[in-house]
Amino acid sequence: MSFQAELGAAAQGLARLALHGTSTLTDAELDVALYARATVIDVARRMCRDVTGIAPTLLEPRIADLEAHPVQALYRALRTHQPIPAVTAPSDVLTIDPPNPAGRLWKDVARHSLQAHHLWQTGTLGRPAADVAWAAIGDVAALAGVIAELDSELAVAASALPGRARHAEKLAKAVTSGLRTAAREVAVLADSGPLGAAGPEPRPALRREVVPVLSTEHAIRAQEQLSSLLRSATHMRPERVALITLGHQRTFAAVMESWRQTGASVDPDLRSAVHHHLGLLTEATGRRWRAASLDGGDPYPLHQAHLLRQELQPGRPILRGLLADAMLTGRLVRALADTSAALAETTDAHLQRHAWLRPIADGGGLVWASAKSWDDVPPATQALRAAGVHAAVLQGSTVSQPEAYERLVGSPAPGHTPVGPRQARGARHALAPAPHLPLLPQTTAGRPVRPGIPPRPAAATYVTRRTRR
Repeated sequence: MSFQAELGAAAQGLARLALHGTSTLTDAELDVALYARATVIDVARRMCRDVTGIAPTLLEPRIADLEAHPVQALYRALRTHQPIPAVTAPSDVLTIDPPNPAGRLWKDVARHSLQAHHLWQTGTLGRPAADVAWAAIGDVAALAGVIAELDSELAVAASALPGRARHAEKLAKAVTSGLRTAAREVAVLADSGPLGAAGPEPRPALRREVVPVLSTEHAIRAQEQLSSLLRSATHMRPERVALITLGHQRTFAAVMESWRQTGASVDPDLRSAVHHHLGLLTEATGRRWRAASLDGGDPYPLHQAHLLRQELQPGRPILRGLLADAMLTGRLVRALADTSAALAETTDAHLQRHAWLRPIADGGGLVWASAKSWDDVPPATQALRAAGVHAAVLQGSTVSQPEAYERLVGSPAPGHTPVGPRQARGARHALAPAPHLPLLPQTTAGRPVRPGIPPRPAAATYVTRRTRR
């Protein structure tokens, strides 16, 4: 599951706990609840920190901060809303089999929030758009608000168990930490302007390896891996890029030939888009690149392309299986289009940083030098750039009309219901705060222009300091 799906599942569990109550737990179930609570708080903290770039602080949130910097006040409240360690070791918490429904819900929350925490920690996060960043802040506010609501019930559950007086005292103190107030104010602020359908989705860390092509699913994964390897390569030799482009062009030709041989019924727009894309790639491979590099380059993309070329040929069972199913065909074409875009991006990146040498006329002779302008680059790369631009058109021809409408307009097409449940797209939709009057209606409710979220630094790493007690 993706990060947003795991976060939404954890939010659903918290919503059910808030609805049905959690004031009666066994001793083991309380440990599960405390572990889940700590994991959700940590996920919310990290989301708020990474999306906004706010520096960590241990200062208590103040009313002045809530008025002037509500998002920063929420982050401070999350920082001071400390997790309460359980008696059971963290490695043993998820092995507990809770007997009560509330305990089972807490275990689900712990499992999904732990997965979300792992995906957020190990993934890479680019700079999100403003509406996506505010969607993430709304999700953080929703999670923080429901955790603050459940703390009072957990305090009651802990006070009813022998030997848990210390936990009950800490939970009761957490109720008055100000987290609930900060979460409500930020939720109103986030909802006062445009929001993305979901918060940011961290990209999984790339594993630089070659994926074997053993089945239809492996073929699609391998094609996607080729795009990732191209984009992450530090250097590629031009002749290797040319060879990968040639194999890529022959894969498109194999798709067209297989459609012709089998007489398959293919959407005319898709067939036309594939045919046009094949023409652009043919133009890119029909000319000599006349470029050179002194660097050895990355061998992984060429190895991955070689494995794909062996299997994606007319008559091969894997290609037949991919083209026999409309859904697999769409996924394959989207992956192929993304590879075209990756080839164009890789070529442009090498030309812009002068990593390739070109034979340029100089004083009656030819000199190998870096290209000074786009007029000096090989004509084949110009055709490859055109294929990269057309890749977006090709990807758009593989989706249904309602989905294309939703991508363009940003809302579902009339009479069309999205397949996925909306609550799985983000915790904000599952845990909408209860109606309330904001503390500062003149600065939060109906705010025409929200204060911008500071951009996240490109390579910012924050280390929490240990403080002396």
